[in-house]
Amino acid sequence: MNQKEVRMESKKKLIEIGGIILCLLLVGIVCFLIGTLREKVLTCSTSETVEGVKISRTEKYYFQRNGKNVKKYTTEMKASYDDTYDEEELNEIVESGKSGCQQYDETTGISCRIYQQGKTVVQTITIDFHKISDADAAQYEIDKDSYKEYEYDEIKKEAEQYGYTCS
Repeated sequence: MNQKEVRMESKKKLIEIGGIILCLLLVGIVCFLIGTLREKVLTCSTSETVEGVKISRTEKYYFQRNGKNVKKYTTEMKASYDDTYDEEELNEIVESGKSGCQQYDETTGISCRIYQQGKTVVQTITIDFHKISDADAAQYEIDKDSYKEYEYDEIKKEAEQYGYTCS
């Protein structure tokens, strides 16, 4: 190989290495952007046992990616009943909960679901503050504008003061 061919091979290798570095840089930038575009979620839970019923509650607050302005709120309550409750009593509890959930059937931005898993009754309510209408928010006494003011750390601190464990 003459000197000209050696230089050409060196340039090709530099271009290949530069291309690899550029690809890695672009992948890093894409990963960074995806990470910053994700919403921030605060999950808080608590549990207690009352008269043979273990009640656990998990609340999730979905924030804009900057940790400000709650976009959506979900609460899930699980009531696990001991053996003193029979199947008929559990069915009555679920049916009662379903009739309570029906009030939200025609509402955009609020969903309610209740179901039974063995001796546990699970109820989930979700409020999407961007989808709920002003009329529905007023009807259910939801001050959707106040949720725009809450921040991640503020809600976490308050929930922990009420005995919740948050992450």
